[in-house]
Amino acid sequence: MQVGLNKLLPLLKNYSGSNYFYRAKNQIMRKYLLIISLFFLSCNNGPKTNPSASAPTTAQDSSHAIIYDKIKCNPGEYSSVQSQTNPAISFTVYCPKNYIESQNFPIIYFFDPHADGKLPLEKYRIHADEMNIILAGCNSSKNGMSMEESETAAKAMIADCRNRLPINSEVQIVAGFSGGSKVACVTAMQNHFLSGLIACSGSVFDKNSFSDSLAIVSMAGQKDFNYHEMTAFNNAVTNNPHIYIETENTHEWPPADAMKMAFQFEILNAISKNKIPKDQQLLQQWHNEWNTTIAQHEKKNDVFITYQTLQNAVEAFKGLSDVASWQNKLSAIEKSADYSRYVTKQRNLIYQEKEMQKMLNDAFVNQNISWWEKEITDLKTGEKQTNDPLIAALNGRLLGYIGIAAYSYSNQLVNENLPDADKVLSIYKTAEPENAEAWFLSAVYHANNNQNELAMQDFQKSLTLGFKEQSRINDYPRLKNLIAP
Repeated sequence: MQVGLNKLLPLLKNYSGSNYFYRAKNQIMRKYLLIISLFFLSCNNGPKTNPSASAPTTAQDSSHAIIYDKIKCNPGEYSSVQSQTNPAISFTVYCPKNYIESQNFPIIYFFDPHADGKLPLEKYRIHADEMNIILAGCNSSKNGMSMEESETAAKAMIADCRNRLPINSEVQIVAGFSGGSKVACVTAMQNHFLSGLIACSGSVFDKNSFSDSLAIVSMAGQKDFNYHEMTAFNNAVTNNPHIYIETENTHEWPPADAMKMAFQFEILNAISKNKIPKDQQLLQQWHNEWNTTIAQHEKKNDVFITYQTLQNAVEAFKGLSDVASWQNKLSAIEKSADYSRYVTKQRNLIYQEKEMQKMLNDAFVNQNISWWEKEITDLKTGEKQTNDPLIAALNGRLLGYIGIAAYSYSNQLVNENLPDADKVLSIYKTAEPENAEAWFLSAVYHANNNQNELAMQDFQKSLTLGFKEQSRINDYPRLKNLIAP
């Protein structure tokens, strides 16, 4: 009965460590010629920008000259843009409220795993307004694309922005979430003109591939299944200016207050390198904001987050303002018994988490759906009812692990229409009942097996939960015929 899963499972058992599941998942996809994650992107330097010119600029590629026209962008508004470098590529631009064409602005290029370029712009526009930053989000790069497609999308967006917007060419930052974060990482490795990288819940790292001057922000939620991947990434980039920001979230774009700190770190790094004029009043304002945040964490007696925020504050403001008091607080925390207990407990929980992942992985073959329902219920209860934030975070990450594992298994099993898909889909829907993808894949499976009523029920459920990728229906003829005969 378990032929399908037995075929997939051995690939997962060969891995451990912070990237335990992610590397295993990629092995599965390579073996079965299915690309799930948007992984690699190489992006060569685009044409040099001339942001102050009043006339269109010209760039030369390998075949012909491109006449670049300015992007029409009103202050405080979004613009949907078709690339002139490659008309098949589109992106969204947000210009801050103080935008004027005669001034050069820093820019952040965003990559969303679902090609929703406007999403991060909407989430973080308030900070773009405050800090006078242009935001650009790619609508043509998403999980599941080939390396060539991803490269084309990112390269076109960056080339267009550099040639069609008034940007400060010395302050160009890439940012992304999940698969989009991996795109941002590889883009930064390939383009050393970039000044910063904000990597959220996904990373790719090749030793010595980042420019030494690249300012790196690593971000992850405490309940994110990629949590350990991001802490490992932060530990790997110590040669660069870098900070690590931890939130209370699961696997999702970071909350606005956390991203504000990331934006500030990138701007402060640019100021320290004279890429942006120094504004002493602004520096004092931000210094006070970080002090307030630290005081709030101290009041909650949250030793680790206090320690982490202090580290980030020292890294962000060193050479720009006095950080001695923050350094003294760091030293005091390091010597405290509370911090020592936290470090020991966290180390033990990480070991426990890896063992639990192995057990859950085997359970896809060895345990029935009743066992899974109880296990998932216990984890959800433990996440919500415990008073221990470390235990709550552990339970949240394990739930996320079940979800991403169930997605990877079911995606492959559904495409091969193997009988194991039914059980794995049930696990997926139990673990993540609000995930539209689980219900869409279930609809595909039922349609492939002539269970038309169940297929339509699950498809309608996926729409209710926000399924938007209508073009994917064309990949499944039986479901397509059922929906639009």
